[in-house]
Amino acid sequence: MRIFVLISLLLFAFHSLGQSIGQSDTVSVLLKKANGFLVDKNYPQAKYYYNLAKSFTSADTSAGSMDRLIESKIITSDSLHAYSCPNSQFVKLLRTGDSLKSCCKIASIQKFKQAIRMDNRFDYATNRISDIIQRSPEVKKQLLVIDARRNRKQYTTEIELAKFYFDKGDLFKAMRLFERTSAIFKDDTVAKGYLNRLKLQLVDEIMLFENLVYTGDSLYKLEKFKAAKLKFEAAIIIDKECNLCSIRIKSADYFITRDNKTKDWGKLRKEADANFLIGNYEMAHYQFMWLYKHDNNDLYASNKIGEIEKILEDELDERMMSVNARLLLEKADQEFILGNYGTAEVIYRKIENRYSKSIDYLFYVQERIKDCIRYQD
Repeated sequence: MRIFVLISLLLFAFHSLGQSIGQSDTVSVLLKKANGFLVDKNYPQAKYYYNLAKSFTSADTSAGSMDRLIESKIITSDSLHAYSCPNSQFVKLLRTGDSLKSCCKIASIQKFKQAIRMDNRFDYATNRISDIIQRSPEVKKQLLVIDARRNRKQYTTEIELAKFYFDKGDLFKAMRLFERTSAIFKDDTVAKGYLNRLKLQLVDEIMLFENLVYTGDSLYKLEKFKAAKLKFEAAIIIDKECNLCSIRIKSADYFITRDNKTKDWGKLRKEADANFLIGNYEMAHYQFMWLYKHDNNDLYASNKIGEIEKILEDELDERMMSVNARLLLEKADQEFILGNYGTAEVIYRKIENRYSKSIDYLFYVQERIKDCIRYQD
C-alpha cells in the first residue's frame, strides 16, 4: 500500500515539475521577445509582452522573484517610453515628479498629474502616483482631504450658478441645476430645499412642459413631423436643457426635408451604420429613424434608435463624455498595440467625431488615425 502511495506522489511531483518547466520556457520566450522590443525602443509592445509573461508567473506562488523582476522591467519600459517624449515640458514635469518622490510626495503626485493632463499617452506617471499612494497611507489620507476640498469647490460653483439663474428669474433653468446638484451631492439639503420650492412654484409650467413633450412625441410617432416640431419648439422655450426636444426638432427637420427623396434604402443603412461606428450619433439617429419610418418591422433600426437615444441622454454631462472618451481611448490603444489597425482606426475616429470638444488629446488621436492608415497600406 505504501508503495502505491509513494508512486502516486512521485507521479504528481514529475507532473508538477513538467508543468513548471513548460511554464518557465514560455516565460523565457516572452521575456526574450519583450527585451528585443525594449532594445528596439518599441515600448508599448515591450510592455505588452512583459505583462503577458507576468500573467504566467502570477499563477505560480513560487515565482515571486521572477514576478518582481518582470515588474521592474515594466517600470523601466514605462519610464523609457515616457522620457522619450519630444515634449521637453512634459519630460521636465516627470523629472520633477521623480525627484520629489522621497521628500515631498503630494508635490510629486501633483507634478505627475500635470504631466498626465499635458499628455496622457504614457502609463509611467499614472503608475507612479498609484505606487506613491500604495506605499504611504498618510498620503492617501491627505489626498482624501484635498479631494474633499475640490468637491466642496465644485459644489459651491454648482450652487452659485443655480442661484444666479434663480435670482435672474430663469426659474426653470435654476430648477434643473438644483436638480443636478442634488443628484451629485446626495446629502446636501440646500439644493434639495430650492428644488422642492421651485417644483411647487413651477407646477403649472412643469405640467405644460410635460404635456407639450408628450403630445410632441405622440405626433412624432404618428409621423406628423411638422406638428411635432412645433410642440417641441414650444417645450424647449420652457426648458432650454431638454435634450429630447433638441433631438426631436433636428430629427423632424431631417424627415421633412428628406420626404419622398430616398431611393436606395440599403445605401442609407450602410451610411447610418458608418455614422454610428464613428460616433456621429445625431446623424445616425435621423437615418435609422428614416429607415424605421420606411419599414416599421425593421427591428435592427428600431434597436439602434433606442441605443442612440440612451447614449445621447447619458452624455448630457460633460464629465460623462470625458470618461467615455477615456475608456474608448484605452480600447483603441490596446487594439493598436495588438496590430489590429483597422479596428483601432474605427475607435479613434469615434473619439475624433464624438468627443473632440471634451478632450485635450485630440492631436494624439489624429496622429494615431494617420498611423493606422499608414500601417494598413
